Amino acid sequence: MNESFTTAAWRIVVFMTVCILAWAPAAPAAAQLVLPGATDLAASGRAIAEEDAPLVVLYSQEGCSWCDLARTHLVPMSRDAEVGARFAQIDIDRNTPLLDFAGRRTTHRGFARDEGVRFTPMLVIYGPSGERLTEPVVGMGAVDFYGDQVIKAIDEARARLAANRMQSAALQTAPASRR
Repeated sequence: MNESFTTAAWRIVVFMTVCILAWAPAAPAAAQLVLPGATDLAASGRAIAEEDAPLVVLYSQEGCSWCDLARTHLVPMSRDAEVGARFAQIDIDRNTPLLDFAGRRTTHRGFARDEGVRFTPMLVIYGPSGERLTEPVVGMGAVDFYGDQVIKAIDEARARLAANRMQSAALQTAPASRR
């Protein structure tokens, strides 16, 4: 019986080692699927104004598996300069300190509440002053097309920023009598 117990214990140790080794490569990949947490939206607004790019905010919460899935699309986009956007995350269930677009102190939870965000994942694309540039992307919809849906929304936001920029330039160069 002692030999049988030793064999069984050895098998358990081998099985657990195999499981740990099989899971280990996935751990760094999962840990890297993180968007930067929003801390100062006013500073982000100034930065995107200089870059002429929108700010893509993922509203997320703890235990949201759909949010995890959304990040599998969004994190690679956030690293791709050709996407032409900045990315951040706001956790609607956390009291993480945050400065809003006007520089006022709030929290992730408070800002999400003020923005009317109740469902996650929700993607909102903002301009430099905190204006929403597109309709929010709520949920995941067709998972296979989520990335395309996000890119389409970013392209729409970039076009709106360009149109706003052109309108501002036209107003600045118009004679005073036409303003």
